[in-house]
Amino acid sequence: MPAPTPNPQSPCCGSRPLLLGPVRPVTWGLLTGLSGSGGGGLQFSPPPPPSWTVSSALVAASALILFLLGLFHLVFTFRGSKLHPRDPDLQQRMAQDCLRLTSQTSVWRAWIGFNASHSLGILLFGSVYGYLAVCSPGILFQSPFLLLLGFLTLCAYAFLSWRYWFSIPLRGSLLALLFYVLALVVGT
Repeated sequence: MPAPTPNPQSPCCGSRPLLLGPVRPVTWGLLTGLSGSGGGGLQFSPPPPPSWTVSSALVAASALILFLLGLFHLVFTFRGSKLHPRDPDLQQRMAQDCLRLTSQTSVWRAWIGFNASHSLGILLFGSVYGYLAVCSPGILFQSPFLLLLGFLTLCAYAFLSWRYWFSIPLRGSLLALLFYVLALVVGT
């Protein structure tokens, strides 16, 4: 297969030819099983099934708890009044007042944005660690960085729940942290 000719109009390639080396097999994540063939194309072969362990099941349970907390929080942010102040006058004042930081948004709009972004962060944590535990436990359990990051994140959520929130996120965070710590203990 001849090398592709560069497009001189393209700002990415300029006049240099695009050189593609041999495609190496990808050995992790969503792309497991992609490999180069002798004919120059890519072939897909399904990845081997992950080896389920007690540790990966415990991390998956921990991630699921956080994911569900984040999902309910996101729904409550935009539906219903569960995250609204009990005093309707306070909500009105929040909608009319600006933050000291900027006058481009109201306190109420910032409140909604903070709650939504908080939910998305929890959903991201639950999704990534759930995915790693179920589909790529080798990556998770062989990475001291990821293991420590997960532990510190869960500790932070447990602390924030204890210090600033209420019993449901506190119990959920502590249960998720317990499952995670058990996974680390069982996995070592």
